[in-house]
Amino acid sequence: MNGRVLRTELKRSLTPWPGIVVLGGSLAVFFLMDGIWWKGPAGWTAQWTSMALWTRYLLLFWWPLVVGMGAVAGLRESRSRMTELLSTTPLPAWRRAALPAGATALTLASGFGLFVLVGGVQVALGTTAYMPLGWLPISLVAALALVAGAVFGMGVARAVPSVLTPPALSVFLLLTALYLRQDNAGALPSSLAPNRLAQLSPATAEPREMLLTLSGSVHLGQMLWLLGLLATGFALLSAASSRARLLAADSRANPVASRPSSQSI
Repeated sequence: MNGRVLRTELKRSLTPWPGIVVLGGSLAVFFLMDGIWWKGPAGWTAQWTSMALWTRYLLLFWWPLVVGMGAVAGLRESRSRMTELLSTTPLPAWRRAALPAGATALTLASGFGLFVLVGGVQVALGTTAYMPLGWLPISLVAALALVAGAVFGMGVARAVPSVLTPPALSVFLLLTALYLRQDNAGALPSSLAPNRLAQLSPATAEPREMLLTLSGSVHLGQMLWLLGLLATGFALLSAASSRARLLAADSRANPVASRPSSQSI
């Protein structure tokens, strides 16, 4: 990806906004609201694992919103009515899809990374001297969830170019996240969501215990399905462009078939 093109994409599109919303919104929630994340031994700045879990907790709200914002970005070509024009360019479809997807991934990873950095500085300046490495996969999976969700939203919107796609995706995923949301005891009752299914949710419950963490198998399972979601979104971005390119190539190869007849009766 050319650096100049990437800078242009970041300056002249809505690409930076998902990262700005995640960073600014998360800091606003934690610093402007006096919630339970400031209290007890499992507070946001008490120790490393609880800090990472609190950042994952906010994905309950940010993940559906980021997917919807990705879907808005995916409607850019259809809104500007440039789909047929871009499909005639010699640039491969996957490379055209990589530009907005890569820029979105960069801004989201940067925004969430800065948010985790702020929390890490708060923990480092605190009283804890224990720094386990188990907090790192929690935050890495959260960043992967944001990137995969945004790219998936872009792919769905490219394949289904409707103004209803972004809100429909956001509402559906918000309801799904609430359905899968785990409670403090471990999971919701089995009549709502099985425990294994609830563990696939990118968001975690509020950490109420100091020793609460996630196992390695949970990290692995979440990483695999999020990578699959990311691959699906990127495939939709490329497939939608390839389909438009094939249709355009077919109309160029058969100009008579695509031209209305002028013969009179």
